Amino acid sequence: MSLQRPPRSLVEELEQVSSKLFMTNVVGNIDLFKFLLPPIMKVEGKKVIAISSSHADFDFVYNLEVETRFLYSASKTALNAIVAKFNAQYKKDGALFMSMSRGVVEVDQFNNVRSDQMQGLMSFVGKIVIYVPDFSGTTLVGDTIPIIKSIWEKASIESGSSGASVSHHGTKQWI
Repeated sequence: MSLQRPPRSLVEELEQVSSKLFMTNVVGNIDLFKFLLPPIMKVEGKKVIAISSSHADFDFVYNLEVETRFLYSASKTALNAIVAKFNAQYKKDGALFMSMSRGVVEVDQFNNVRSDQMQGLMSFVGKIVIYVPDFSGTTLVGDTIPIIKSIWEKASIESGSSGASVSHHGTKQWI
């Protein structure tokens, strides 16, 4: 049995995609947290909410056998770890850091899907319907904002929200 290296073009594509995702979801959030920390530390109700994903939850991925978006999942999982680390550092100063998924929101993410991606997407949607039998599709951004807002308004260190990664329901029910 010989182990063959993947074609250079595939390696380059993986490097480009992973770099973009990690720069956006990890490094970008670290920079944002550092930039916003001074004003946040001066106010009451110090809360920092990062936008994460169900794809970063090991149980969700395992139970639904989610096979797609592995680099996205890795970057969001890394983000959740960063959020937990910031929380560990600043909780004693009264600052709450947590991650929250916004749910399945329509943001034109399906407009330019290739046929091979569509196959994976349809498989994933089939699994979602088993996970949540009354799943009715994506939610509009405007409909999601008040739901998310109510969750972050309730979040507190005292309620155990600090360092947590939750859904738009405030739980581990991701959809």
